[in-house]
Amino acid sequence: MVRKGGKRIRFDESSTVYVLNGDGQSSNGIGLFRTEAFVARVIQFPVQNEFGLIHPKVGGYLLADSGAALSTDGFDRDFFTRNGDQAFGSDELRLYQVLRGGDTGFVISQIGFPNGGPQPPPIIWGLAIHAE
Repeated sequence: MVRKGGKRIRFDESSTVYVLNGDGQSSNGIGLFRTEAFVARVIQFPVQNEFGLIHPKVGGYLLADSGAALSTDGFDRDFFTRNGDQAFGSDELRLYQVLRGGDTGFVISQIGFPNGGPQPPPIIWGLAIHAE
């Protein structure tokens, strides 16, 4: 994050950050969610596709936002821990903390509707993670 740029991100809401390079090109947007206790990288399923690797730091956070899509997450429990759901009051927002460095994957899978109606085509979204 740009030095002092994080101070402009509002508390308790999601923001998208872009970096303008010296040649005038802007980066892909990175979603961030800031509270007084932490800043988390936002992963919006299935709305925003992530490009390349996600690079959180050990001790850093990922916030999975599934919007209205019912979904489950698959992740290495030695790499991530899920926590803080009660702070959001919603199953759509799930917070994960990075426990160690290295490479892993993170999978978000859409699940069927509980009402038994016509089911959506399955969406399985895999992300590559490299933590330092």
